[in-house]
Amino acid sequence: MRQNRLIFATLVTVGAASLVLSGCSSNTEPNPEDHPLNAYWSALYTGEDMTQEDYDKQHDEEQALIAECMAKQGFEYKPDTNSGTVIFEDDGEEEEEDSGPEWGTLEFAKEYGYGIVDWPGMNDMMSPANGDEEEYFDPNEEYVMSLSESEQQAYYEALSGPGLTDEQMELLEEGEDFDWDSLDQGCYGEAQKETQNNPGMDIYEDPEFADLMQDLENLYTDMQEDERIKKLNSDWAECMAKEGLSDYSDRNLAQDSLQEEWNEKAEEVNANNGENDEWKEPSQEVKDEFQKREIEVAVADFTCADKLKWDKVNSDVDIDLSQAFVDKNKAQLDAMVAKYGQKK
Repeated sequence: MRQNRLIFATLVTVGAASLVLSGCSSNTEPNPEDHPLNAYWSALYTGEDMTQEDYDKQHDEEQALIAECMAKQGFEYKPDTNSGTVIFEDDGEEEEEDSGPEWGTLEFAKEYGYGIVDWPGMNDMMSPANGDEEEYFDPNEEYVMSLSESEQQAYYEALSGPGLTDEQMELLEEGEDFDWDSLDQGCYGEAQKETQNNPGMDIYEDPEFADLMQDLENLYTDMQEDERIKKLNSDWAECMAKEGLSDYSDRNLAQDSLQEEWNEKAEEVNANNGENDEWKEPSQEVKDEFQKREIEVAVADFTCADKLKWDKVNSDVDIDLSQAFVDKNKAQLDAMVAKYGQKK
C-alpha cells in the first residue's frame, strides 16, 4: 500500500491535569508559577523534552518488540524504519510578522475566526515546499498480500487486537467511559506500553491515588458550578445576544459547535467517496461563507470576554478551588510526589 504521509510533530505536555482545571477556553490558564498545583506537577516531570534521536530510538525499540511478538504468533513482521514523527525546532530566526497574529486573541479572531477553516501557515503545512512530501511504503505489504483473507484478518488482529466490541462501540458513541487500558491492542499496543511508559502517568492506575485523581478531575466540574463562573457565562451570553448572536449561551461550546458544523459540511462533500477516493475539501465558496460567520462569532466572543475580564475571573476561581484542593489533600499529594517524583 502506498500513501502520502504528512509528518507532524507530536507535542507532549505533562501538565495534562492543568487542562482539566482551566476548562475548554485556551485563555484561562493562570500563571503556572502562581498555581497551587504547580509544585506537584513539576515534581512529576523531568522537564526534559524528547529529541528527534529519542523518538527514533523509542520507535526502533517498539518495532523490534512488535516483530518479536508477531513471530511468537506465527507471523513475519519487518520493522518499519519510518517513525512518522519529526521534531521541528524553532531556530528563533523567523520574523514575528511572518507567523501571523497570536492564536486565542482578538487580532487572530478578526482575521481567522477560531482557525477552523484557515490559519497562519496552513498552506505551507498542507503543501510541503519543493516536493518534500514523503512517500511512504509499508515494508510488510508484500507479505500481508501473500496471505489468504482469513490469514490477513488473523495477522491484523495479532498486530492491533480484535478491535472494539459492539457494546464498546455503543459506549463510545454515547460518550461513555470505559477502560481503554484493558483492551487487547495486540503486539502494537503491548510494545507501546513497554516503550512509552511514563512513571508519572502510572499514578492514574495506582489504587492508592484513585480517589485523589477522581477528585482532581472533579475540579473542572466544581469550577463550572461556581457562582462566579455561572454569572460570568450568563453575562457573556447576554453580551453575545446584544451582538445579534443569541444562539450561543455557553462560551465553552461556541467554538465546538462551529467546529462540529464544519466537520459535517466536510463529511457531506465526501459522503459518496469510495474506499480509494481522495478526501475533498468543501468549495472555496462554502469556505468563504462559513469563515465569514466564524469570524463574526469569534470576534464577538473575544470582545465580550475582554469586557468581562474572562481570563482573570477564570484564573481566580481556578486558583481558589485548587488551593482548597491542596489544603484538603496535602498529605496524599506529598505521598504521590514521594512515590512518583522524578529526579531532576
